[in-house]
This record gives sequence, C-alpha cells and structure tokens, in this order.
Amino acid sequence: MKYLIVPLLCFASCVQAQTNVSLKLYSQFTHAESSRVSGTVTDSTVRSNLSLSPALSWYSNNAYTQEIALTHFTFNRNDEVSTVETSNGSLPVAGAVTNTMDFGLRYEFIGNLPVLKKENNFSLRIGGAVSPRVSVVAVNPVISNSFPTRESVYATTIALVPRVAYNLNDQWFLDLNTVVNVVDFTSVVSRIENLALGVSDRVTKEGQVSLFPKMWELRFGIGFKI
Repeated sequence: MKYLIVPLLCFASCVQAQTNVSLKLYSQFTHAESSRVSGTVTDSTVRSNLSLSPALSWYSNNAYTQEIALTHFTFNRNDEVSTVETSNGSLPVAGAVTNTMDFGLRYEFIGNLPVLKKENNFSLRIGGAVSPRVSVVAVNPVISNSFPTRESVYATTIALVPRVAYNLNDQWFLDLNTVVNVVDFTSVVSRIENLALGVSDRVTKEGQVSLFPKMWELRFGIGFKI
C-alpha cells in the first residue's frame, strides 16, 4: 500500500504548490476499431461510446499546462444461469458470473501556440499525452464441467492533442480538443483454471504494437479555475 500512497502524496503536494489549478468535465466521444489474430481466427471489434471524463489541470506559468483525466472507469457484474426442473428441484445446466472492469487515465503536457494575441479570449494549444489503461474480464461458470477464465488487457497509448480554448470570463472556460493516437502498446494475458493443464499451459500472453491505431476521440469540456 505504501508504494501507492507515497506517489499520491507527492503528486498532491506538487499540485497544491501550483497557484493555478482548474477542474474540468469533458463530454468525450470515442470510436475504436481493433482486431486480434489467433492462428487462423481473427476477432474484430468496433466500439463507439459517449461518456463523461473529469480532469484536473494545473500550471505554474503561462508556458505550459499539465493535466490528468479519468478516461475510463466502469465495473459490471452479470449473473446468467439456465436451469431445468427435476424431481429434486432446479438444476443449473449453463451460465456464469461475469465481472468486468475497465480503468484508464490520461496524463498530458500542454504547450501554448503563440498564434493569437494574449488579449484574445481564444487560445490554440497542443499537448503530448500518455494514456495507460487496464481491462479485466473474469468468468466463473456455475457448472463443474466448465472452467473459470480471466482475461486482462494492459494498454498504453501515446498521442498528440491539438485543442482550442475559449475564456468565458476570468474563471470559466471552454475546451475543444481531439486525440490523435500515434502508437499503442497492448498486452493480453489470458488464464484458464483447468487443473488438467500444466501451470504454464493455463496462461497465454500476447503483445501488439500499433502505429496510428484506428482510435478516434473528440472531447468538449467546460472548466473552472480554482
């Protein structure tokens, strides 16, 4: 636990030391296309979703800004059971308890583009971002002839983020930006709890590096300077 608390305390002290802190809330639209090849089988996935993303940004001068945003946070539990009626009561014949978790952050270092005059309410900026993310799907069958499985996906994406900001007044401002993903590193670890298999055979690992992956993101946010 101390390995988690110490970095958080250091981060909090650094943010507190800054004199310019802002809170943001983004409405983000994300579209992603991905595929995984396993032998002769190719699994293709297309995702589109609209969600909210809270963020914290801070800066010590007018040259650059740093920002941390919560990009993904979901947890779902799904219980599915199929039963047949017998003389001894209900007998489960299929089904499973499925737990899914998705968590992601984005750290961004943002610089101002000296294109517009300082007295202009508009400002153009560009940032470099790193987005770590983890997704876990755990399936626990309710019948004994199936085995529990767990798939963990670890990904890190490096991106460029051009943006346009507009100051409504001294405290409130708008932020429109798009995320241009440059490279994506993904690792998938799959595990099946089949005791008939050797320990090494129960776990499979795959890795993939994608240049300019098919992932697009558009965000529109409103911010408040504390």
